[in-house]
Amino acid sequence: MSLAKVALQDLAANIRQDLAHADKHTSELKTWEITAPTGYEPYAAAVLLHHVYGAIEATIERSLKIFDGASPDGVDSHVQLLEQASRAVEGVRGVILPHDDAVDELRRFRHRFRKRYDVDIEPALLQPVIKAAVTSWPRIRAHLDGFAAFVEECAKVAK
Repeated sequence: MSLAKVALQDLAANIRQDLAHADKHTSELKTWEITAPTGYEPYAAAVLLHHVYGAIEATIERSLKIFDGASPDGVDSHVQLLEQASRAVEGVRGVILPHDDAVDELRRFRHRFRKRYDVDIEPALLQPVIKAAVTSWPRIRAHLDGFAAFVEECAKVAK
């Protein structure tokens, strides 16, 4: 079995695992889709949102490393990562995830969550992000699931 085949099989398995984790997290976020979290709940919701975006970004980053040879790094690497994933590479791979405003909103939230640890989480500001994550996840998941299927097909034909 070739190194390429093993790498593709590993990538497909990791994508499937990331999707399963994000499925679980978005399901848990539905608790606060209509009613804003209270008490300790904003912190729990924030961690779940962080993990949903983390699963999306991990899928993209792993995929870019395998298919494009590298993923962006540097100051605005998270934005570049999404931009690179939204473009197909002719003869190599299709779009991993098209540009999506909800993904951008999750990325911005994750940045604030990670960098603004000295500020309390405002439930009123959190709820629109929760709603965006929950309502857009099926669409995002469908794109990433389609890419996972492509990776699995590549693994099947790899020598």
